[in-house]
Amino acid sequence: MKNLIDEINSLRILLEQALEKLKSVNDLNFDDNLNSAKTLMESYNFLKLQLKNSYPIQQLENYNPLLVDLTKQIQETFDNLYTDRKNKFAEVGKQIAILKNKAKLINYYR
Repeated sequence: MKNLIDEINSLRILLEQALEKLKSVNDLNFDDNLNSAKTLMESYNFLKLQLKNSYPIQQLENYNPLLVDLTKQIQETFDNLYTDRKNKFAEVGKQIAILKNKAKLINYYR
């Protein structure tokens, strides 16, 4: 079995990879990158659970600050992606409403 530091580093690497996937999301790779980030986070959660079962919580808490910053960055990046998509959908909805109103006016003038 790996030692604790190696396992913490494995957690850190998984978080860094997930963060990079989220940061590189664009319209062309949206689904692929989100699914990859989700898979990485599932692996992270599985490994974290194994560590909780293998080591005393006091020992694990010493390494918590190393991972907290990365998890906060992932949360912020995901929140920003969500907000950006929500705003884009709202803008598309407004444009559709404008087009519907124009179509109604054209029909009215005929």
